[in-house]
Amino acid sequence: IFPEEFSKTRITQASMAGNCRLFASQEEAEKTLWKPHGKILEIGVGTGGHAVSLITSTAATLYCGIDISFNGLNDSLKNKAASLNQNCDIKLIQGNSIDILGNLVNQSLIFDSIYIDANHWHGFVSKELEICTRLVSKDGRIVLNDYFEWFVGSMEPCGVKKAVNEFLSNNSNWLVDYYAINECDISLIMK
Repeated sequence: IFPEEFSKTRITQASMAGNCRLFASQEEAEKTLWKPHGKILEIGVGTGGHAVSLITSTAATLYCGIDISFNGLNDSLKNKAASLNQNCDIKLIQGNSIDILGNLVNQSLIFDSIYIDANHWHGFVSKELEICTRLVSKDGRIVLNDYFEWFVGSMEPCGVKKAVNEFLSNNSNWLVDYYAINECDISLIMK
């Protein structure tokens, strides 16, 4: 039904970091591998629950969240994040992520960790991933949520897996360094 969302491209062993890890949860992965006191960009803030977890588990100094709408954002979560980490500068930017990411590139901003969890259509994820490679530090990471091909509950296709697999196939200087099972998060780092 949606052939553009699926691909035969697969991750090869060459795309796996030698020390690639498997975690049960995204929070455990973030506590273990994300840079402490770093700068975080999250694309797709939703209710803000993951933002609180990211800020508190990494003691982030900067959190920048992008979403098309903040109608679902829970204000108490934003206040909780700020109270748990007084040293974190929290910035929320509303709008189309592709446009906002382009503006961040033009501002020469660099982040230690980027989390992509917005529009899950292949073309959109591919564009976000490409732009994010210009926003992440050389020793940073880009993590994508929902690394699978199909949302079983809603019976809709998900283009994240195709976008990631094609990206890795075309960019041999990027590797998978962890996967978080429960949230289907896949983390990419530069060699």
